[in-house]
Amino acid sequence: MSDFNVFIFDNEGQFIHKLKKGRGPGEISIIVSFSVNTGSKLLYVLDNTNRICVFDYEGNMLNEYPITGFNSLAIKVIDDENAFLLCNWVGGNEKKFVGLYNFKEKNIVKKFVSSEDSQYPKLARFMENNFTVNGEKLFFTSSNIFGLYEFKEGEFEKILSYDLGERSVPKRFSDKFLEGRRRTIFEDEALKNGYVPFILYSFCFKGYYFAIIDDNRKSCYVIDSKNLSKVFLNGTLATYFNLPDVKSFRYPKEIKKDYLVFSCNPLDFFEIDEVEKTKSIEIGNLVVEINYDSNPFLIVVD
Repeated sequence: MSDFNVFIFDNEGQFIHKLKKGRGPGEISIIVSFSVNTGSKLLYVLDNTNRICVFDYEGNMLNEYPITGFNSLAIKVIDDENAFLLCNWVGGNEKKFVGLYNFKEKNIVKKFVSSEDSQYPKLARFMENNFTVNGEKLFFTSSNIFGLYEFKEGEFEKILSYDLGERSVPKRFSDKFLEGRRRTIFEDEALKNGYVPFILYSFCFKGYYFAIIDDNRKSCYVIDSKNLSKVFLNGTLATYFNLPDVKSFRYPKEIKKDYLVFSCNPLDFFEIDEVEKTKSIEIGNLVVEINYDSNPFLIVVD
């Protein structure tokens, strides 16, 4: 949420507590990313890009681990001993995007995905989920790499490359923004020129690869994993699932083998000049009544 914290709820959606923010013992300063180990019931929090803090489900800090020389934007816990981290500064001294952090060693023990896989590795954009899991498979994508990786036999293998043709950013264009790492200006100027500067989301679901791109519509391509020449473009992600074409349904917040989870902001369903405070909306086969000032809610799509 907006104050970069983790809020914990019970199975009925009732708020229990949130993590303590501050600079004292058992507190975190700013949460960049978090990952849950459901087996051991532990919450792993990436605090301010350079520290991993471990909490139980009651919000008590149990341990903390330093991250040295690999400032990170995302974390994905694999098991009780290891987690993947995404570096947020690649292309200078750091040449790899992904690091395998070992909690016993308290350090990165292996690195993956070369900076050479991106035309502009220094110009990364924040993504909702860099690491996604589908069944037993783990996937990785970065905003400035137009492809999808799968973790196989101890390595990340690039299983798919996205070719945008004339909408790909020319190297001569992106090179102008590398000095000073002018990512925001680069994105704005690329969109004005009709280019697609970033991939916003890429994941596997129900035998298809999904790729949401950074254009004015946040268009979504879908590719048949059994026939890569079979490519669909029907608009935004929402259109594939018969959902309202609003901002809340642009990206899923969680991807499972059999369902997707979306986080919905009630205000997305009201026009700016609308005077109604309550309305009924259709989501799939459901009719939901919402107020403009209601709390956010989750929608599960199977």
